[in-house]
Amino acid sequence: MDFENLFPKIVFNTLMNQFEISSDSKCICLSGKLYKNCCKAYVDSLNEATRDYDTISKKIGLKKFQNAKQRTDKRSAPNILGEKIEKRARKKLSFCFIRELFEEDNISMNCSSKIIKAHTIAEKNLKKLQTETEELYTFNDHAFVEEFDIKHVDLFYKKINPTTASKYTMFCGNHDNLIFPDIENDNKVFFKKEKEYIEVLEYSIKAASFELYYKLLQIFYLAEYFIDSKEIYNSDFIRAYKSEIDYYCVFKKYLKRLLIDYKEYTTYGKINMNFKYDIRHLQTSKIGFSLSECMTDDCDEVVFVNVFNNENAYVVLSTYGDFGKKIEDYELIEFILINSTNIFFNKEFFENLSREEKSSLFKIRRGLNNFEDGINLLGVLRKLLNY
Repeated sequence: MDFENLFPKIVFNTLMNQFEISSDSKCICLSGKLYKNCCKAYVDSLNEATRDYDTISKKIGLKKFQNAKQRTDKRSAPNILGEKIEKRARKKLSFCFIRELFEEDNISMNCSSKIIKAHTIAEKNLKKLQTETEELYTFNDHAFVEEFDIKHVDLFYKKINPTTASKYTMFCGNHDNLIFPDIENDNKVFFKKEKEYIEVLEYSIKAASFELYYKLLQIFYLAEYFIDSKEIYNSDFIRAYKSEIDYYCVFKKYLKRLLIDYKEYTTYGKINMNFKYDIRHLQTSKIGFSLSECMTDDCDEVVFVNVFNNENAYVVLSTYGDFGKKIEDYELIEFILINSTNIFFNKEFFENLSREEKSSLFKIRRGLNNFEDGINLLGVLRKLLNY
């Protein structure tokens, strides 16, 4: 699927001082039809007063979330509107990144016909977080922060089965098996000097794949929201939509570069000297979460970040830019927690956190924190690094 060809063209109307969809471009609902032949007439019929992005986006979900807080069973997150829309968006995303990124280059992709749910965190690393019967925990990003209440803090997290954690339909079976052999070996000792480069490349591809998939998911999520409630169409909504498209179009170059470097190394033994990495052995035998995604450091460089347990607890950082000032382990873990999305916590570690620590962890990540939350986060970090 050529996603960029499916996206609408968004322009800035200087006369109206707002963003809008070009009439002759593809429709914002991602139907593949031209906007002028699809949703434009309905949008044009709406009065400006009825267009309220913030209000419409919360109108159903907030009520369901409030109702969930009244339930006696607080163990599971509420099935709010955002979760339903995300499920619909995910169903429309089933592809192989190899074909998506290289088809235009007329390269033989050797894709298999079956698209699978591929792990963005190496499966064996997730297994090391729990026993076979344990669930993992992650943030509930569909919870309404306006309704945050420490009494019901568990609603702001959700349990997830380790067999489905971090899995997305973004590779065919052939390429998922082909690209990650060096990091999916259950019995392997990692980061021997002669294998460091290819192992870090594979971990970086995992992180970049999640980042690109997640941006696609955000675009499809906004399209599904628009299908449900066209009243959300206004300049702020279109600006948000454009931001996600722009990020996707820029970031796909990073994943493509990683995959080219992978091919150059596995075929010719060629190493890209611009690819830099830092393998951190944390001063603890085990850390209570796994993570794989991309973050931007204080120098605005894109960094591929992986956290996992093997024979040691590791943080693996890699970039095509330059690393900023090296920081201590606890500062690094704090930075990762605050900026995390694709993160899964060990059940024992998570359930050992106090209500206040769970609250502060969620609030700091969403920018709702105060001084007391900073103190509580130190408790979380101590437990993580001594887990």
